[in-house]
Amino acid sequence: MAPNDQTTSLSTPITSSPTSKSFVSAHTTAITESSKLEPARTYTSTSTSTHATWSTVEHNILENNEYTRVSGAVIAIASVQPFSGKSHLSTGICFLDHMIDQFTSHGQIGITLRVSIAPRTHSSGCTVDGNDPDRVLVAHKAHVDYAKGSLVERPHDDDIFVACGAALGCALRGLVLQSARNGANTGSQTNGHNGLVSGTQNSSSVFCCPLDEAYAEADLRLSVGTPTSTSTQPSPKSSTATSTVNLAPYGTMPKCGRRWIGCYRCNLTPRFFDALMTHLQDGDHLLENRNYGGISSASLQLTKMRGHNAHHIVESSFKAFARVFRSCLDQFQSGGQRQHGCVMAEESRLSRVPVVEVTKPRTASRNRSTKETTIEIHVNLDEKPTTPINSGVELMNVIMTELRSHAGINFTIDCLGDTYIDDHHTVEDVAIALGQCLNASLGDKAGLARMGCAEAVAGGAKVRCVVDLSNRPYFEWDLELDEEYVGGDEEGFAAMRRGGSEGSSLCGNALTCEMLQHVFESLTIETRATVHIQVIHDSNADVVGHTRDLALASARAYGKALAECVRVDPRRAGKVASSKGTLSV
Repeated sequence: MAPNDQTTSLSTPITSSPTSKSFVSAHTTAITESSKLEPARTYTSTSTSTHATWSTVEHNILENNEYTRVSGAVIAIASVQPFSGKSHLSTGICFLDHMIDQFTSHGQIGITLRVSIAPRTHSSGCTVDGNDPDRVLVAHKAHVDYAKGSLVERPHDDDIFVACGAALGCALRGLVLQSARNGANTGSQTNGHNGLVSGTQNSSSVFCCPLDEAYAEADLRLSVGTPTSTSTQPSPKSSTATSTVNLAPYGTMPKCGRRWIGCYRCNLTPRFFDALMTHLQDGDHLLENRNYGGISSASLQLTKMRGHNAHHIVESSFKAFARVFRSCLDQFQSGGQRQHGCVMAEESRLSRVPVVEVTKPRTASRNRSTKETTIEIHVNLDEKPTTPINSGVELMNVIMTELRSHAGINFTIDCLGDTYIDDHHTVEDVAIALGQCLNASLGDKAGLARMGCAEAVAGGAKVRCVVDLSNRPYFEWDLELDEEYVGGDEEGFAAMRRGGSEGSSLCGNALTCEMLQHVFESLTIETRATVHIQVIHDSNADVVGHTRDLALASARAYGKALAECVRVDPRRAGKVASSKGTLSV
C-alpha cells in the first residue's frame, strides 16, 4: 500500500480531544479508546428548534424518528425522509454539509442533520459544571463555520465528523430495516409473524461516480437477519461492521495531497464513514424490538480510482456511496431483485426492471454537410434498433452497432465521407453529430438517473465505463492501443480491400487506433457528458489484433452505462439529480 493510502477500519480507536472531555455531562459517555459512542438519544424538541439543554436529550426514538449521537462536546441529531427533495444541514463545517447533501440528490433521501457544541459557560455566565443538566446546547446555523473560518483553532472537527457519521448511520439504519421488512412482506414464504420471512436478506451494490477527472468506487454489502419469533430481544450480531476508505492523497497540489477543502479536514473523511457504518449496523436496538430484525453485517469499501482535485475526489466518493446505498435499499425493497448500480460484465442492463415508459418523445435529428462529409443522424431513446448503421467505415459500423444494441436505444447513421483520403473526417464527424443528437434528445435531463456504470467483455478484454450526463464534458481512458489499425495491420489492410472495387482498395475503410480514441472522446464531448473508460484486464495484450477486443468491449460498456443514465426514475418526480438543482448551466 502506498504511504499516502488511507485504510481505516472500525477497530480504529476513537478518542476525544483534551479540550472536549470536560464538556461531557452525566447524560453522555465520553468517546474513549474502547471505540464506543454514547447510546442513541433524541431531542424531545422539534426538528426546527435551534437550542435545547442536556436534560431534554431522552430516549424517544420511536416517536419522532430523530437520532442523537454524542462525541466529546458535540451532539449531532439526524433524521431522514425517503424520496424527499430537501435537506436541512448545519454541521458547523460547510463542506461537510455539501457532501451530506449528496445523499438527497443521488440517494433520494432527505436528511436533517444539526450539530450543537456545549458552550464553555452557562447562559448565566457561570462556568459550566460537567453534570449541569441545564447547560444550553445551541444548534449551528446553516452555511456558518463553527470556528468562524479559522484553520488554526478547530478543537471539535474530529468530534463533528464522528458524531455526524454516527447519528446519520442510525437514521439510515431505519431505512434499511424498513426496506428489508417491506421486501420480506412481498415474498412467498413467511414465518407467520408479522408477515416476515425467517432467515437473512442480503443486498450488495457497486457503483462508480465520476466528477470531471476524478472518480471513486463504492462497494456496499448489507445483510439483514429477519426475526424468527416475536421475541423482543435484539437480533444477535454475527460480525462487525467494516469500512475501508482509500482516497488519499487528496489531490496532487501539493504532491502529498491537500489537507483542507475550505474548512473541511480531508483526513477525517474515513472517520465519518467509520462512524456511519458502525451505527448503521449496531444502531439502536429499539428498532429491532419492533420485529424489524437486525443488520447482521455491513461492509463498505470506498476507493479513489482516479483524481487529482481534492474537491472532486471527496465529492465523487460521497455521491458513489449515496448511489450504492439507494441501490441496496431498492434491492431489499424488491425482494432481492437488482434494479440499478453497476451493470456487471455478465449482466445485461435490459434484463433488469423495464425502463419506465415516457409520455414525451425523446428524439433528435441532425443533418450535417461539409466538403468532407454529408451526414444524416436520427436518435430515439425509447425505440429499439431498426436499420443497419452506415458510417462509411466498416469497423465503425460494428462499434456503433454494439453501442446501440447494449444501450437499448435506436439511432440511425447515414454518412458519405471522403474515405478516399482516410478515415479521419468521416468517423470524427459521425461521432460529433451523434453526440449532438444524443444531447438534444435528453432535453433538460429532468427525472433521469443521470449516472451509469457498466462492465463488458469482448474476447480477452474486460472494460469498465462510467458515464455522467453532467453537462460538464470530460473524457479519459487508459486503453493501450499499440497497433496502427484497430484489429491489427492485417485486419486493416483487409478492410481496405473489402472497401474498394475492381481490384482497388479504399484506405479510409480501415479504422485507425488514434481515431478510435477520437470517436469516443468526440461522442462524449458533444453529448456533454463525463466519461471514464478503464481496462480491467486485457489477457490477449500480446496477441496481434487485441485492439479490436478493446474497442468492442468499450462500445458495449459505454452502451450499457448509457442505458442506465437515460433511465427515467419516476420517484425523482421530474427533478434533476443534482445538488445544484440544474444541469443546464
